Amino acid sequence: MSQQDHYAIIGGTLWGNRGAEAMVCTTMARVREKTPDSRFVLMSYYPAADRKLAAGADHVTVDNAIPRMLLLVYMPFAMLVWLFGLVRLRFPDSLMPARVRRLRACKALLDVSGISFHDGRIGVLIYNVFCIWPALLMKVPVIHLSQARGPFNNPLNKLLSKLFLSACTMSWARGRVTAQYMRELGLPEDRWGEAADIAFSFRDGNSITTENPERSAALLVGLEAAKTGGKLVVGVSPSSVVLAKTEKLGIDYPAHFARLVTHLVASGHHVVLLPNATREGGEGLRNNDIPVLVMVHERLSPEVRAAVSLVDFDVNTDTIRAIISSCVLLVTSRFHAMVAGLSLVVPVFVVGWSHKYGEVLEMFDCPDDAIDFAGLSEGLIPAVDTMLTAREDRAARIAKALPRVQSSSLRQFEVL
Repeated sequence: MSQQDHYAIIGGTLWGNRGAEAMVCTTMARVREKTPDSRFVLMSYYPAADRKLAAGADHVTVDNAIPRMLLLVYMPFAMLVWLFGLVRLRFPDSLMPARVRRLRACKALLDVSGISFHDGRIGVLIYNVFCIWPALLMKVPVIHLSQARGPFNNPLNKLLSKLFLSACTMSWARGRVTAQYMRELGLPEDRWGEAADIAFSFRDGNSITTENPERSAALLVGLEAAKTGGKLVVGVSPSSVVLAKTEKLGIDYPAHFARLVTHLVASGHHVVLLPNATREGGEGLRNNDIPVLVMVHERLSPEVRAAVSLVDFDVNTDTIRAIISSCVLLVTSRFHAMVAGLSLVVPVFVVGWSHKYGEVLEMFDCPDDAIDFAGLSEGLIPAVDTMLTAREDRAARIAKALPRVQSSSLRQFEVL
């Protein structure tokens, strides 16, 4: 495999988290605009599903990069490559598994993890390290595309972040707060910069998957009919990640969203319950919002359900954006659902959990259009009512800021 136009992508998948899909597909599309013959190795933690979804994309090879594969296959051979390099010898490609050879031959490894190297679970931190360490050992340049990082108060996180991010060719901070954390970390100034999220550079048609096209088309027809009937459509997109966080605090997250949906329907609106992470048929809540939507839907009365569209099947980023574009407001706990709404000049109200939401909303002069999940009980419905009243003002703010934000996002691809 020639190195010239090959890139590896890690930290994102096609199936599961659709924000990750948006980042992966945007990266491929923007790189191919510059070098149309570029091909990609998607190092996926859902390799079987992603191979099926990418079957029609001849410029994409999907490799297994689940954590134990990184640890037990990529790392040992990368160490051998590094050790041979110490004595100025090249470890033979023929002795390595094909997936390791493909990574070694790439022009660069592009990490699109979204959020990494932040104080929190040690297991996630170690995974962040092993996503890039094999490439670094094999002298494959590593570029961290725009994502949230920090804070770096945990001593182990601070040590590993400074060590490994300093070794990367470039690391992009996704907003003001992350940039400040990176500045405080003391990375070399030529090794990092600030750029808006990758998905602000997504364009219609960038998805490479085709999922449930008939059901998606029927849903969009139903939303258009609701609008023709004089109803405003409001999107509601809860998150399995925030569900888990609220459960630890004894907060009934689905109940709050069910009350919101009931209130919106009583106010004459049509509501679409949509996911931004889908693993239709998959077990558990990891990277899967569909069970959360079902929990909310089951708490609604039959009368309310009649005015609600439920998206309980796999949809790609193109379809999610088409749904959101039908809405006058999006209420979400998913970061990249927020990004999609802002990209489409649809006002958003966020029930979030980290600095990653606020630093993006700041870019659009909408810093107050979010609450922490811990404050759900105190004002979700009044806040949403306020947003509906102010939606024209918010849309104007978003439209004014959007060109600058999209230019910031594209900058990282210009540099790449």
